Amino acid sequence: MSWPQQPTSSALPWASSSDGPLGGVHIFNHLRNGVYLWSVGDTSGQPTVLPAYEGRYFESWKARENGGISIKLATEDSQASILQFEYTLSIPTVYWDVSYIDMDVGSEFVKQGIRVTADDPTCRTITCPAGNFDCDSVYLEPDDDFATRGCPMQTTLTLTLGL
Repeated sequence: MSWPQQPTSSALPWASSSDGPLGGVHIFNHLRNGVYLWSVGDTSGQPTVLPAYEGRYFESWKARENGGISIKLATEDSQASILQFEYTLSIPTVYWDVSYIDMDVGSEFVKQGIRVTADDPTCRTITCPAGNFDCDSVYLEPDDDFATRGCPMQTTLTLTLGL
């Protein structure tokens, strides 16, 4: 399958608030597969395509009045089996998590592993090795609230797909 070449999406790396600059999330696709990405607040719109091995995306933290943002990731142009990176900006903190709840056990994200790192050493990180669906750092059930993390809003996180 040939993946369409689309420019990587990028928001301004720093947005101002009265409490200082905002961080955001980098997503790097190192999978053997292209990845479709939807950043969902009130609507999902058209996906951004991250090409295999080289795709990348950046999003500055965005505040939403009624909840957070879900960045949905899939290896097909469908939201049927998705990895979700979810965050809520509540100044001065960004709360975030990774969810496997709506993802198939045989997903390429599971087969090839994922990692989330932070540029702030006080923030907890995630590593789900290749082949480990039962990763103890992500949401597997709706009440897995231990998987939610909080970091200063200036933090930039990096989600790496494929280890």
